[in-house]
Amino acid sequence: MSGPSIVDTKPALAERARWVLLGAKIETLTADDLFSGDGVFVASSGRELTRVHALGGNELPDSTESHREVSAAYESAYR
Repeated sequence: MSGPSIVDTKPALAERARWVLLGAKIETLTADDLFSGDGVFVASSGRELTRVHALGGNELPDSTESHREVSAAYESAYR
């Protein structure tokens, strides 16, 4: 994968994120993509940006640093 990918149910967030996260795009991902990427995050108005630690009972790679970077971009878009 090149650049961050965004899967979002809120088109406005995805549109804003494309400008904030250089190279971001919306695309369909496979489970393999999720396990091999830099991190899996869920965006919501209540919890903002949350790291996903496991999928289907399988641990995802540590994405602490990616979460910091993406959280900063997310917050800059809304603050």
